[in-house]
Amino acid sequence: MILASYRTNSTVLEQAMAAFIHQLLRVTNTVTQGFNHKLYTGGVFLDVRKEFDRMWHNGLNCKLIQFKIPNYLIVILINYLRNRTFRFKLNHTLADIVNIKAGTPHGSILSPLLYIIYTSDFPKTNQIMNCFFADDTAISTRGSSINYVIHTLQKGQNNIENWCTLWRVAINIDKTQISHVPKRHIQERTKNTLVL
Repeated sequence: MILASYRTNSTVLEQAMAAFIHQLLRVTNTVTQGFNHKLYTGGVFLDVRKEFDRMWHNGLNCKLIQFKIPNYLIVILINYLRNRTFRFKLNHTLADIVNIKAGTPHGSILSPLLYIIYTSDFPKTNQIMNCFFADDTAISTRGSSINYVIHTLQKGQNNIENWCTLWRVAINIDKTQISHVPKRHIQERTKNTLVL
């Protein structure tokens, strides 16, 4: 039993590492191809704040319906998430019981799958490549001018902000990074900036 559990956990870890490496290679290939074709490459690396704790139940329900998941499965999933409560104790005082209206159970095998469904309509455009791994998202683009790259990423960032507001997803600004790779070795200066 212990060996079977280890093999399962090992396989899950191997699959997670393969998914991470795949996304990392996609970003690396975008940068390399941009450099080889003398194009500027820019990227924004986003971190979702508490992705499993903040998943909005009513929003997830809408997305399950959009995916045409059978009603009986939607009822099972929503019942699984609803009617969960919490309370805390501070010093010797016990707080009232509060209903949880967002989030999925920690350690649940369903949580990553539900998160993938929840983020399946993340903004996409032909000009921007999206890379996802768990709560980390990278968007990148290439272009012949740095102004095009900045404008395209800003437009993408605005779309992401609107999507996040609609679906109650919070981006961790402190962990968000912006990067740009010049089309040649000497980094050129620009007056344009990307606004988060």
